Amino acid sequence: MTIITAQSSCSYGWGKKNFSSKHGFTLVELMITMSLMAVVMAGIMSAYMFITKSSLSVGNYAEMSGDSRMTVEIFARDIRMATDVTAIGEGKVNLVVAYSDTDIRDVDYLYDSDTRILTRTVDDTNVFTLLNNVEDLEFEFYNLLGDETTNLLEVKRVHFYAKMLKKVMHISNNYQVISAGYMMRNRKVSN
Repeated sequence: MTIITAQSSCSYGWGKKNFSSKHGFTLVELMITMSLMAVVMAGIMSAYMFITKSSLSVGNYAEMSGDSRMTVEIFARDIRMATDVTAIGEGKVNLVVAYSDTDIRDVDYLYDSDTRILTRTVDDTNVFTLLNNVEDLEFEFYNLLGDETTNLLEVKRVHFYAKMLKKVMHISNNYQVISAGYMMRNRKVSN
């Protein structure tokens, strides 16, 4: 007859003798492990934040670039087809644009420095936001000889300059839109 004791029947090898041995970690070992894990996690989080900021910055630049290309394209078309200038000023230009012999419209460009928005209004009813986050915008007006002018009767060329600034997670992304002067092909002037 065989008698099986609890010590020999334990398949995990946890006998009385094993319970008295050390199977845990000391406080020092836990502190070192936690410190190393904190350093590793800080590195992972800083890399994640860097990648996130970079991705958002790239998105901002792409958005600002697309908006500025569209704005310059629309502005160039309107200036080239304009037959008259009805008002000019700092951050504004009002045009009479002949899209065809029968389709003549009043087109106003207005920059609001408080809201940092450039809008285009057609016939005082259709308002379209062209640019957001505009830090600085200037229209410069030139006569036929290439001299800067403020006389409405002399304006033949318009220069457009805008500086856009967009912030992402406490980082500012600058993008400048600089265009050449656009000639008003359909406008007759003496100077």
